Amino acid sequence: MTPFQASSVIGPAVASDLTSKSIWAMVITWILMIVYVGFRFASWRFGVAAVLALIHDAMVAVGFVALAGWIVPKSWGLSFEMNMTSIAAILTVIGFSINDTIVIYDRVRENLVMMKKESFAEIINTTVNQM
Repeated sequence: MTPFQASSVIGPAVASDLTSKSIWAMVITWILMIVYVGFRFASWRFGVAAVLALIHDAMVAVGFVALAGWIVPKSWGLSFEMNMTSIAAILTVIGFSINDTIVIYDRVRENLVMMKKESFAEIINTTVNQM
């Protein structure tokens, strides 16, 4: 018997500290993303929209996992608890989400130059259809 806990066990004090630091890291990351996207696309509104879309996509992924855990019977033997694999999957969703957002913003910027006579709504519609 060793005097040390297993590395997979996290005590309540460490979990609390980890949670608060994670929240601060997310907020700082969102602010930096708003600044970067705002600088790159000349409007902070694009940055806010990108961060809101990112949060939405991550919450939908977490929501589907929670819903599946609620709907699927325990007798099936499936686990829907949040573990490192679940977090990696959500981070993958976030990565694809911000990548797609930046690609669409680039296309919007190109179409703003090419389609000067169209309304902004028409440019957005055309851009989404092109993607």
